[in-house]
Amino acid sequence: MTLPSLPAATLPLFFAVLGNLIYHLASRGTSGSPFAVLAVVYLFACIGCAAIALWMEGGSTGAALLTALNPASLIFAVAVVMIEVSFIYVYRSGVPLASASLLVNASVAILLAAIGVMLFREGMNWRLAAGITLTLAGVILTATSGAKPA
Repeated sequence: MTLPSLPAATLPLFFAVLGNLIYHLASRGTSGSPFAVLAVVYLFACIGCAAIALWMEGGSTGAALLTALNPASLIFAVAVVMIEVSFIYVYRSGVPLASASLLVNASVAILLAAIGVMLFREGMNWRLAAGITLTLAGVILTATSGAKPA
């Protein structure tokens, strides 16, 4: 299994990593009600997305918005709220920044690999199996490291 067109994916991958880094640092620094924080964040995100859609889609922005309005969008919204509220509570409970994201993202990677192989018939080879094993070992080591909360 090879990655499709890695050069074409380089910039989006870079921004995904950068955005995730900013996201976790900003989540750790929030105060007040997590739901009020997210309401303000979503307001800014909505304005930003609408501006980018206008710029990229031109006159077809309304059609693009209607196309995006479907059950998957609702499920996506529920998942986003679950993730963001959970990370705010995790960081406020004192879980170290070095552990929280690693535990969650590595666990998700393992689960997505299993789902990909079982439900979507994506290939399994020794490298994927070794990566899953090493990731699982990292999750176990991190979860049992005994690091003290901040």
